[in-house]
Amino acid sequence: MATNSDTIICKLGGIFTRFGMPEELMTDNGPQFAAEQLRCFAAKCDFRHITSSPNFPQSNGMAERAIKTAKWILKQDDPDLALLSYRSTPTEPTKESPARLLMGREIRTTLPVLKESLMLKWPDLETVKMNDAKAKQCYEKYYNRRYSTKTLPPLSVGDRVRIKTDEEKVWTTTATVQCQEATPRSFTLETGCGGTPRRNRRHIRLGDQELIFPLEMDISQPNDPNEQCGPVGQYSSATRRNMVVYLHP
Repeated sequence: MATNSDTIICKLGGIFTRFGMPEELMTDNGPQFAAEQLRCFAAKCDFRHITSSPNFPQSNGMAERAIKTAKWILKQDDPDLALLSYRSTPTEPTKESPARLLMGREIRTTLPVLKESLMLKWPDLETVKMNDAKAKQCYEKYYNRRYSTKTLPPLSVGDRVRIKTDEEKVWTTTATVQCQEATPRSFTLETGCGGTPRRNRRHIRLGDQELIFPLEMDISQPNDPNEQCGPVGQYSSATRRNMVVYLHP
């Protein structure tokens, strides 16, 4: 199936007809979502379209998790029955099934069930929101503990920074903060060559912070054989390969 902008708009139109138009639509930065057709469609349907941070799928974690669940369902012997089971099973964060949250009642499956449970009975949405918030706080707590995360210093417009992605090894590209995007922890930057990349705070480091060279880079060796090594050359090779160099804008 084609994944161009026209196909996306057609599928979204069917969803909006069935469930109503949303106030906000969040996607990744695929070319089909950045096209002019989708911007016009968003203006026509009066919803706000925001995108996640480039090169950082974790910022769009809800969609990534939904894709993982959909792939698991499609691998089952009977995908329709697997989807029915998923929709009728209460989730851990909300303590309610997707079917009851959407329709206000449970749906009948192949398992025996009392007729009373199929009657219309809306859940307490405030309790659902509270349970969901508690679960997310718990996830955040254990994630931060496992990966020893730390709070990064805030950024302001005009700050000189260095940027990289997870695939790059060193913080070599310099840039200036232009503005903060609607997505949390996402910033638009301006590089020295005129580019305006957008990066998550994870991929941005203030210009006066430390720059750690990779292990395979020997910073003591000059490009010119006749050039004298600086103070770094006074250290052993093992020490040089683990040195932290402080850079100032």
